[in-house]
Amino acid sequence: MGVKEDLGYYWTVTFQDNSTLEQFDGLGDEVAFGVAEQNASPIKKIKIISSEEDEDYEIDIGDGKIYTPTKTYTVLGTNPEYIYFRRADVRMKVGGTGDILTPRLVHHVGIKTDTEEKVVEVFKGLGQNPRKVTFKDKVNEIEEELT
Repeated sequence: MGVKEDLGYYWTVTFQDNSTLEQFDGLGDEVAFGVAEQNASPIKKIKIISSEEDEDYEIDIGDGKIYTPTKTYTVLGTNPEYIYFRRADVRMKVGGTGDILTPRLVHHVGIKTDTEEKVVEVFKGLGQNPRKVTFKDKVNEIEEELT
């Protein structure tokens, strides 16, 4: 979808055997996240790294924690599983021109267990705050946005 510098954020994965895989190999070619999912060793950590700033987001499956630059979230429950996917949001200019802006790539990263789920949205966006955290309590059927 692009080069590391153009995406705003890119992922790295650490496996249970402590080996790692990055979204871009040494030649600058993009590696599909499916390659990480097919690794013989299970995923232990996923890190979303800013290509421009010193700003990282990390999920640690073993600890059940989501680390952001400003806050750490703990996910309660058993059988933790990672959540990772990315989407391109298509945006339009405000003001009636109908011009379509460059799509914004949004990484959704989090942890879900048998009782709850927390997901952080990470993106670069025209002066907007690049983090939104959603929380679902599966037991009490609560869904909310955290700041």
